[in-house]
Parts: sequence; C-alpha cells; structure tokens
Amino acid sequence: MKVIFGLLLIGLGYLGWGAYTELELTNLTRSRDVTRVEPRKVRPEENGPSSFNNAIVQKVYEDEGRRDAIFPWAKHTKEWEAVAILAAAAGFAGGLLRLFMEPGTSDKLHQNSPFLGLGLALILALILSGGDGLILEGQMHFKPMAVTIVGICAGVAWERAWKIIQDLAQRLKR
Repeated sequence: MKVIFGLLLIGLGYLGWGAYTELELTNLTRSRDVTRVEPRKVRPEENGPSSFNNAIVQKVYEDEGRRDAIFPWAKHTKEWEAVAILAAAAGFAGGLLRLFMEPGTSDKLHQNSPFLGLGLALILALILSGGDGLILEGQMHFKPMAVTIVGICAGVAWERAWKIIQDLAQRLKR
C-alpha cells in the first residue's frame, strides 16, 4: 500500500508542480508590469531574443522555457484545470501526511485519508473561489500558494474540512 501511495504522490506531485508553475506564469503575464517599457539588453541565446521590454517579460520568457522543458503539457491547460490539478495534488499530499502522522490507526477512513483529502481539497477550492481574496487575486486570478495551502490543510484535517463544507452548505440553504 505504501508503494502505491508513493507512486501516486510522485505522479500527483509532478502534475501539481506543473499546475503551480502554469498558474504562476498566468498571473505573471497578467501583471501590469508586463506592459511597462524599460529596455533590457541580454546576451542572445540560440534562436532567442537579444532584448526584452522589461525584467518581467524576460522572466516570463525564461520561465516559459523551463516550463516547456519540464512540463510540456502544462501550457495546454486552462486556468481552472490547473487549479483543480493543484488542489487535488495538494489534498492528496496532505492526506498522505496525515496517514504517516498517525501510523497506528487502521480504520478504513484513516486508510483513505489521501483520497478524502484529494476530494475535499477540490470541493474547498471550488467553494473558496467564490469568495474574494481567499484564494483569488483580483478578478479570477488564483493564488497558487493559497490553493496549495488549502489543499494540504484539507488533506491533513479532512474531518474538519468536511465539517466546514457542511456548515457552508447549511448557510446556503437558509
């Protein structure tokens, strides 16, 4: 079972890292500083530009190159897909962390902590995306670090996360 969880963690970790990178790049390209012009000369790479409008544009260019080399699939994901992948990966990691924090417990719910964390992290990311400032930056610009933290916390404390979701559902019914 530990081997399966380890392999899943590696796979979801790779996907989560790629999603995090894509969200960071998306937010960087939406930055107001991208349009500011402060010419920068650089040593040209093979087939690369010799100057950039500013440091942000240069960082975007370099980060896109790294992303394309390590996560070629990430540039094809939409923002909501990247958020879902990141939340799921973080929730699974949080649930796995909880599983290893309490190794003696053998009940079925405890053994399924990584999968409960994965599911609850997705639900919490969806719910929290409706509230300004929680995991959003501006209008529908997700904060990758906040999505990661919410996911890990949902995985580690899935019982509490489930209670929060139930409380929010009760408030919506009223």
